[in-house]
Amino acid sequence: MKKRVLALLIAVVTVIPLLLTSCGNKEEETAEEATLSRSTVWLTLYAITDSKTTPEAIAQVQEAVNRLTYIRYKTNLELRFFTADKYQQALDEAQQKFDALAEVAQSVQASVDASKKEQRAAQKSMSAEELRKAKQDERQAARESVRVSKAEEAARLKRIAEGIEEEIRVTDPQMDIVFVPTFEDLVKAADDKTLVPL
Repeated sequence: MKKRVLALLIAVVTVIPLLLTSCGNKEEETAEEATLSRSTVWLTLYAITDSKTTPEAIAQVQEAVNRLTYIRYKTNLELRFFTADKYQQALDEAQQKFDALAEVAQSVQASVDASKKEQRAAQKSMSAEELRKAKQDERQAARESVRVSKAEEAARLKRIAEGIEEEIRVTDPQMDIVFVPTFEDLVKAADDKTLVPL
């Protein structure tokens, strides 16, 4: 059992550097500032395991990886392991949930766009002074929101590091990293456009 957990931990840890690579201008901000200004990233890993791997072992590996990656990179990894006979069904169900969520997101975006269009129309009827004041208030509110968010996030990270607070779990369907067992499955996924090139 311990060998399986150790092997699973080593496999996940070897994938982490690939997941956490990013681009950025390192001259402008320190690593700590970048971490504080970045929102938490959740990655979901789908893979095949054997029937002997217990949910407790998967949870232990996930917790160990997240202890390392959250504090340093504000990144959490959610492990979703399935036996070979249930793997494709789990991927199909996650894809269906993801597609349904995407439809809702498109609908919400259409509503937001319509609201912005109405706001622009209302702004056209405002005087120059009223418009200047409204934009000034909007910028001030945005700056204050960012300041408060950074302070709250820094305090939350500290509480998580001290073990006072638990990290937030993602509930939206995500399929960030998937294991494709056969070449035929890879071709099918590419044809269905369910895989996105990096």
